[in-house]
Amino acid sequence: MKSTFEYLEQEIYLPGFMTLTSADYDGLTMNFSFHPAEPDVTRFDLTYLTPRGLHITLSQAGICLVERIAEEEGLIDVRDLRDYTETGRLKITELHQRFRRETPLKDSLQGRMSIDRLRVGKTPLIRMSFDFENSSIKGELTGVIASGPVQQTNYDLLRN
Repeated sequence: MKSTFEYLEQEIYLPGFMTLTSADYDGLTMNFSFHPAEPDVTRFDLTYLTPRGLHITLSQAGICLVERIAEEEGLIDVRDLRDYTETGRLKITELHQRFRRETPLKDSLQGRMSIDRLRVGKTPLIRMSFDFENSSIKGELTGVIASGPVQQTNYDLLRN
């Protein structure tokens, strides 16, 4: 089975959008390095990390930490977790982010993510907190595993 990094880079993200470069785990916390990826959506070059770029890295870091904990604690088989990812069952239901200052785009940035709450059961729930570049960006997110595949909120717009 592929490592989480290989899985994300080869099976999930398009070339150029795998942002994580390393991760160091300590229980329910992960410190990581990443190179930001900012999708080209404007006619000018950005020099700082935006919410779009942050969300890409948050998703990757979250999947890495959840897979690690699932494997260590025996909560769920990693293959099942990856199937949930690919079928749209892993969902971020709440995301709170605070940009305290601009974070310049550079080759390597640092981040930290921690699991604050983990509930297993009929609808598994996870709450995580994150900190990027010495608190320049901080926040929390809540994620769930939906009981069945769920279409994106803007799915109808994507079809046309």
